[in-house]
Amino acid sequence: MVSLRGRIAVSYARKNFNLNPEVTEDMVAKCRLLERHNSDATSEGYTIEKRKLSDGTRFEFVCKEGKTPGGKLVLYLHGGAYIAGLIGTYRRMADQLCPAADPVNCADMILLDYDCAPDHVYPTQINQAMALWDHITGELGYKEEDIIVGGDSAGGNLTLVLLLKLRDANRKLPRAAFCLSPWADMTAEGKSYADNYCKDPLFGLKGGKIDEQKRKELINCNIYSFIGSADRRDPYISPVFADYANFPPMFFSVGANEMLLSDTLTIVDKLTALGNKPVLEIGEGMFHVYPIYYKLFPEAKRTFKKLLAFITDAMRDGEKD
Repeated sequence: MVSLRGRIAVSYARKNFNLNPEVTEDMVAKCRLLERHNSDATSEGYTIEKRKLSDGTRFEFVCKEGKTPGGKLVLYLHGGAYIAGLIGTYRRMADQLCPAADPVNCADMILLDYDCAPDHVYPTQINQAMALWDHITGELGYKEEDIIVGGDSAGGNLTLVLLLKLRDANRKLPRAAFCLSPWADMTAEGKSYADNYCKDPLFGLKGGKIDEQKRKELINCNIYSFIGSADRRDPYISPVFADYANFPPMFFSVGANEMLLSDTLTIVDKLTALGNKPVLEIGEGMFHVYPIYYKLFPEAKRTFKKLLAFITDAMRDGEKD
């Protein structure tokens, strides 16, 4: 049963952030409303430094005050449909993610501040993620086995694509990864797109029903602008079409009422069939990327705590190798 605070959060999301084409004409503008609440502040006791690579890729380096950078690292790839930029919500997760990755010394954290669509389309964001990975494992000296990568929504997509790119290039992968409601099917053909159309407070339509025309309207609206002219079925754009051999330990969370539910379930099934044992948390009555609101309602807090436990266990297991 969904808590009172959880129901309030669902209602607030439906009222203020619904991105269904029949409700919101300009999804780009609505996504960027999030940036009005942006803040450079990070968690108390942590320092933040904005940096830029020679190719222009921007990122932010977060470190516990007084700590010498190095050791273990959390690489976080933010969500926002590749349209909204990096906001303070993600910076302030440092005081949770960093100690989970290294309870003794506290891990560092890096956040990619990728260029956004519609001005910058595929493969801009993955190219920047790869450039940052090269910098992290090269100049910065972090070892792949000491890194955990994760992200939400579009950042979940980018997390999966980064892992696919590294694996396909026969390169070392990070110790583990996590995806919160990854946006992984740009065709919107999964079963949940129909089943949850009337339930999803962010992308669906209450009392509505999806048909082929509405599906086409959805995938052709400007929230999908990052695709540009690329093929929607390319696994580097829609990771549901990828294979998942030789992947690291994975954690997934997704709301039971999401249209994107099948994005996660398809990938989890593929991983499981290959002998991987991904951790899956499905939030009853929950919406897109609900765990990042862990300070606001109990369902989010419970799942976020399970994510932190996964991070701690995965990184601790790495010390035994």
